Amino acid sequence: MSDQLPVDYQPPIAPISHRNSAVDKLTIALQNWTDSIPQEKVYLHMDKPHYAPGDTIWFKGYLTMGSRHELSAISGAVYVDLLNDSDVLIKALKLPVGNGMLAGNFILDANLPSASYHIRAYTKWMLNAGQDYFFNRVFNLGEPGTIKSKSQLSFQQTDVQFFPESGCLVNGIASKVGFKAVNVNGIGTAVSGNVIDNDNNVVAVINTLHAGMGSFFMKPLPGKTYTAVVKFADSTTKK
Repeated sequence: MSDQLPVDYQPPIAPISHRNSAVDKLTIALQNWTDSIPQEKVYLHMDKPHYAPGDTIWFKGYLTMGSRHELSAISGAVYVDLLNDSDVLIKALKLPVGNGMLAGNFILDANLPSASYHIRAYTKWMLNAGQDYFFNRVFNLGEPGTIKSKSQLSFQQTDVQFFPESGCLVNGIASKVGFKAVNVNGIGTAVSGNVIDNDNNVVAVINTLHAGMGSFFMKPLPGKTYTAVVKFADSTTKK
């Protein structure tokens, strides 16, 4: 009997269930971790896209948790900060949360200089994940006639958030990522664009399907960083 293997010989392949068992275990462990330590997110809707000195900024918001973005009952208060373009704190609020909802306002001093400002919102629970998870909204402050045109400000008025299906992305595993684009009035708005890696390769396409919402699949790889390049209806873009 010959010891040589046939030319068309193929080694036996482990059943798919065996090959996927390690991935399944990792996915289950990740989901259990996400469920046991849910991530909170804060969203604020401001009454105007830009303001003048002496104006009052009125805003309302909601606090969600987990990959399904359900209203959160973890935190009883949300901290909201008003900062200038050098990240210097100007005013701070601690607002109670009821049924995942909150509301508040900032009275702008009449002597504030015309410049770019931003509002930051977070909970103490969110501090565990770092400032990348904080809410941030940029706006311009200026006297009437000095504020930039609506087309120039549109990229500041739309908030785009990304939501990995399991709560976070894992290197080497393709995951579904949902996204939502909301304008300053809290209404979903159409956006498009791409997700690119640090070598400028397109790894996913962004296109809203309904009410500013959509999704895409991507597989993050070790050593890579990713950026969303989002295009708005007036052809302005934001990274």
